[in-house]
Amino acid sequence: MRATIHSLCTLILLLIGLTGCTGLETNRSSSIQDPLLDVPLRPDHQLRAIEAERNQEYLAAFEYWQAAETQIKQKISELSAQVKQISEEHACKGVEFYQAKQGAKALASFLLSLTYDPDNEIALQYLRSRYKPERLITYSIQENDSYRNIASEVYGSERYRFAVKHFSDAGAENELLPRTIITLPDLDTLYSQPLKDYRQDILTARKLFHQKHYHELLPIVRSILDNHPGDDEASYIMNYSLLKIANLQQSQEQYKDALYTLTLVDPSFTKLDDKIGELSKLRQGQLSKQRELRNNQLLIQGKTSLALGNYYQAFEQLRDVDPGFKDRESVLAQVNGRLKREAEVHFKKGISHFIQEDLTAAILEWEYTLKLDPHHLNASSSISKARELLEKVRELN
Repeated sequence: MRATIHSLCTLILLLIGLTGCTGLETNRSSSIQDPLLDVPLRPDHQLRAIEAERNQEYLAAFEYWQAAETQIKQKISELSAQVKQISEEHACKGVEFYQAKQGAKALASFLLSLTYDPDNEIALQYLRSRYKPERLITYSIQENDSYRNIASEVYGSERYRFAVKHFSDAGAENELLPRTIITLPDLDTLYSQPLKDYRQDILTARKLFHQKHYHELLPIVRSILDNHPGDDEASYIMNYSLLKIANLQQSQEQYKDALYTLTLVDPSFTKLDDKIGELSKLRQGQLSKQRELRNNQLLIQGKTSLALGNYYQAFEQLRDVDPGFKDRESVLAQVNGRLKREAEVHFKKGISHFIQEDLTAAILEWEYTLKLDPHHLNASSSISKARELLEKVRELN
């Protein structure tokens, strides 16, 4: 939302800047004729309309008044667009003041913008998110009340109806309930907490920056930039601190963290291509060393398990070693040979159980045979036969 508002204001202010504020006022004045020259019906025409009506020349009277209505609607449409444009200008001026930390001037611009257009999104967003009142006003809704009536009673002018519509708990205008007590903001007491916080936060950030406490200051400047996007000092402190943190992480061989930290630096702050390239190479070298260390550890563990006769454990350890690493293939071949022999032993045990009609034990032995040697020629078919027999025995019983 902030980015959208900022972009919209930038566009409007850019258009204003092409001619300057003075030029804009001149253009606006020149585009509106003297009101006396543009009255829908001149007084004598109005008299003719009234006279025609008195003489019961209703068609003529109707045509006079119809022409007046058309001209009035056109004038209202033109002025409506002009009023919205003025509202946008005041809202964007408010954004400029706010970014310059001039809270009171910004507030005045936002309020003025809303008197022209009560639904101006820029002004509403800033008032809702960055201002709050020190005091609230209570009001009892009267019969046939409206936003305009309430604004006139509370603020002395119906032009402040936006405060009733957007900043009170009155609800929809067509659902105002008499004798209901509502609360409204005292517009004279509005203040910006983020601007108050800014002064203290920027002083704290400066102090921590000079003390080189870069990690500690990051949450503070992030908070500043959330409320004041584009603040030059906060942006500089943030980006410079991130670079220092990345350098520290590099010195501690935390290359992955350093690369991530650099992604947080604004690309317009400094060129980072060479730095990122250097860190990427260091990270790849680090990963290669870590991989080699892991392969060595697993290979040693596999050889140890083989020597102890824990063939399946040795197989699992060697399986995770990268293919082609040192003598992994020759050791794995030894392990596989031992596993096949051990698998044959368990297969024969299964046959013995089968002969003794202990089908469950036979199945367990053959299942273990397949675990040791997944490609054993007879274990799988033997399990199927034993299960069929076991099912028939259960049916007979």
